[in-house]
Amino acid sequence: MKILLITLPLFFLGCGGMPQMVLMKNAQSGDLRECKVDPWGDIRHNKQINDCVSLYEKAGYEKVQ
Repeated sequence: MKILLITLPLFFLGCGGMPQMVLMKNAQSGDLRECKVDPWGDIRHNKQINDCVSLYEKAGYEKVQ
């Protein structure tokens, strides 16, 4: 029971805020790519998503609304 009381709030803290995935599309080729959180990567999920989006934007991709 104690474990549930500790892990449940941590679970909900991870669910809010920044989306866990952003879809990127290349307007010329129609190619779709996903920028998503790697659970084994940087704990700052916002940074993971923003870094991925920046790289794809430099390559000519745009966020899909």
